[in-house]
Amino acid sequence: MTQITVNGDTLLLGLGNPILGDDGVGCAVAELAGRILERTEGLTVMTASVSPVRLVDIVTGFERLIVVDSVTTGEHPPGTLMEMDFVRESLHPASVHHFSIGLIPEIANALGLPCPETIRVYGIEIEPPGCYTDRLSAEIGSMVPSIAMELVDLEFNYMKDEHSNGTPRGELAV
Repeated sequence: MTQITVNGDTLLLGLGNPILGDDGVGCAVAELAGRILERTEGLTVMTASVSPVRLVDIVTGFERLIVVDSVTTGEHPPGTLMEMDFVRESLHPASVHHFSIGLIPEIANALGLPCPETIRVYGIEIEPPGCYTDRLSAEIGSMVPSIAMELVDLEFNYMKDEHSNGTPRGELAV
């Protein structure tokens, strides 16, 4: 785990398994959105492939959490970005990670840890991963820039014009 210094109140967290092909799209989108917003004050960008218990530790101290992950609902074309109701739908069972983002507040509460007041979860539709590869498919890979811009416009447009002085960044892996 990489330790970072947190200067912001907003965490953009990309989730995904980097060896399951398109499952890593959440990380790729978060990283690109982070480069777009690189000098934005108040924003921390991280990627992770961890359990909900470890995620609680990562998100503690932030007021706002924006999660982006792959989903396999079968209801949308691959590459579709959709906001998920994290309490109700919670990316489970649609998430290939088979855990519920909705567990984060529950686990944090049980451990007596502060949890972000605002949690927004975005899923990016993918085909179910079929093989081990450290690359996104050509189809999904070509969509990353437009998905990242869509996410920036939906969640961070207000930040693009504010005074900036650098973005703390970090990467986590299992």
